[in-house]
Amino acid sequence: MTKDARDSEGFPVKVDFRRILQTIAASIYDNQYAFLRENVQNAIDAIRIQALRDKLSTNNPRYRVDVTISGKTCSISDNGIGMTKDELANNFWTMGASGKTTEEARKAGCIGVFGIGGFANFGVCETLEVISRTAKCLVSHHTSLSTADFETDQFALPEVRYDETAELSSRGTIVRGTAADPFDEDGLVKYLKQFVRFVPEQVFVQNELVSQEEIDEPQGTYRELTEIVNWKQDAVQVRFQLFADAGHNLSARIHGLRIGEQRYKCKGYVRLVNGQLDVYKRGFRLCAVTVSSRIGITGSFDADILQPTAGRDTLDTRSQHLLNQIFGIIEAAAKPIILQNSDLLLNHIRLIPDFISAGSLEKLGLLRVSTLGNETITLEELRKLSKSGKRVFFTHSGRATSAAEVLQTRGHVIVKISDNYQRRSAEVKYIQTYCNGEQFDNLIELLEEYENLDAFEKAVLSELDYAIKKLFSPKPYKFIAGKLTLDAPIYWSDKKEDNKALVFVDTRHGEFLKLKPLGFTGLFWSMIEAFCREYLGGTLKTQSTKFFGSGAVDLDAYSKSHAELWELLSTDIEVSRIAAPGTSVTYGRSYGRIEVVHTRDITQVTISPTTNGTADESDGEVSEEQATGTEPAKLLRIVDDTGVTGLQGYYLRIPETATTAFGDLIRTFDSFAVVWFANRVTWQGTDLKSTAFLFDVTLDRLIGDKSTGAPAHGAAELPSSRIQSYNNQIYFYIPPEVQDHIIPSNDVESVKIEIQHELLDLGKARSWTSKESKETK
Repeated sequence: MTKDARDSEGFPVKVDFRRILQTIAASIYDNQYAFLRENVQNAIDAIRIQALRDKLSTNNPRYRVDVTISGKTCSISDNGIGMTKDELANNFWTMGASGKTTEEARKAGCIGVFGIGGFANFGVCETLEVISRTAKCLVSHHTSLSTADFETDQFALPEVRYDETAELSSRGTIVRGTAADPFDEDGLVKYLKQFVRFVPEQVFVQNELVSQEEIDEPQGTYRELTEIVNWKQDAVQVRFQLFADAGHNLSARIHGLRIGEQRYKCKGYVRLVNGQLDVYKRGFRLCAVTVSSRIGITGSFDADILQPTAGRDTLDTRSQHLLNQIFGIIEAAAKPIILQNSDLLLNHIRLIPDFISAGSLEKLGLLRVSTLGNETITLEELRKLSKSGKRVFFTHSGRATSAAEVLQTRGHVIVKISDNYQRRSAEVKYIQTYCNGEQFDNLIELLEEYENLDAFEKAVLSELDYAIKKLFSPKPYKFIAGKLTLDAPIYWSDKKEDNKALVFVDTRHGEFLKLKPLGFTGLFWSMIEAFCREYLGGTLKTQSTKFFGSGAVDLDAYSKSHAELWELLSTDIEVSRIAAPGTSVTYGRSYGRIEVVHTRDITQVTISPTTNGTADESDGEVSEEQATGTEPAKLLRIVDDTGVTGLQGYYLRIPETATTAFGDLIRTFDSFAVVWFANRVTWQGTDLKSTAFLFDVTLDRLIGDKSTGAPAHGAAELPSSRIQSYNNQIYFYIPPEVQDHIIPSNDVESVKIEIQHELLDLGKARSWTSKESKETK
């Protein structure tokens, strides 16, 4: 076949224009809402260019857009720049062309830059009319096209009808579409408002202004975290300021945007939480998008550089990528701020893996963790404790055992590792790296069993046995003296021998050796009792018949066994009445007991080293100077010349009847404190679960020293050793701040105090006081 033959058999390319137009329309303006939004957008763009030319603000009353909906017809008119006949032909009615790609259009802030033209409107319209004129046109230009024009020739381009008209008396444009079905007036108005409510231009729908609103400022209390800063990544630079709300959520106010050397109008306010971002272009809402962010982004953002996709409420790919860059910069600036505030860090746990991968493990010091004692502590505080000599352990189970109780009593810390997967590995890694942390396996082992115990060690074991049985009611057990792991003085193990629990005791531990100077005296017995409460209280309460499994006291059962000693009060409110010093006291009912305290009521116990060695090395000596009289001493004074027991000071005895009725409970309490105010001093002890004991003293004088300005109020926690069991009586430690108001200074002076006490059932709001014998009333 020759070349000429091939040429004679060729044919031109045909285009099914109607089919292509239907495809374009279905992809872009496929509903009434898109038709209205896009043509209102074009009208606003026309006004913005005209206002730029006039050097006026676009919110000037001379500019306006009007939308009119009537049945099957919807009209959008504006008094913007308008179009000439050629511009109508070359821009509006030419697919692929656009008049908004110029520098002027960019400066004006035009929203769209597409070249789809009027043809896309036929996804909605049966007929489309466009009437327009510029300021230089002598007449207005009327153009129109209908779907019927596509039927003439399937493969031929339709012809747009044109004629001159006087419908527009001045510049502007009218786009009038007629649909096959009536337009949804209410739905269209509601839909359009969400796009134009914040534009500065006047937009009227059915003669109602639906624009020119101010974007709402965020409500609530916000604190500034930074001044206005400039952060840059590659060619993108963002100007913004960071804040935090009361819930420790971050937010940012955006002031400017620069890409390379070009500055763009930009503003916004976002909260760094998960949600969607409303995107605007000079007040015209483009869409709501999801920004790629580790923290989260929600709020509003307005920037000239952003571009929507044709006919859809979405952004083009370039704009979406730019948003990810902008908020990636803000997130990068926020991360160091989060690391500097424990509340912010706790509220942004999901960022911890990012901090670890960025090499910021050491900066997680403000992260709060919980101990087995249910206390909250930061990792940085753990690090300081480790440097001070305390040992730090961590556990994944979070179970409190007797081993844990022993370690915590020694001042060591056991951290419960979080169940949160984002922080779990970080906590372990920090504790191991910076706190010399060790895995706690809830087990203390016996390293070496002691042989040939001396008299002191045997006394320790004997008194431990007596105190445990007196305070608690555990199942059978057996002591084994020896050296333990983890520097523990005692451990109630899960191991058994002859059906008895094995209790490992390091009788040569420092906790016991410091008691050696006390000798075999009342103070020694009292300190062993305090040791049991401190180291074994939690463990033994779960095994004792008089306690619930949680360690709470079964007060109903206990009160029945002590019924002859108890009296239920009719009210929980007591009135304290006390006269001035030197006067008698009268009252109609028993409001409390009045005790007169003299120096002769003081028993003094002195702990002193022997002459053959230092206090740390010797057994020491204890001398006692008893108070006169047959009753137990009201006051106990301990003088510790060795300086190792920590018992120095004055102690006040609670009533004998209270010791008889409640003493065995008081001796098991975990927590003690004393509070003073005005002329009242109140000691309180509790098991932190169900029971509390209050011992209240009303003085005949006000606390505080006017000459020195000492305060008349205060509070202090008391360790177990400050609650002394001496000669079968219980004494509470008197803080130095109130000693001068309770302790007589000489043999002549006397101090009058009114005392009251009660045992409280915290679960059922009941209280008891002990009966007093006739001799003590």
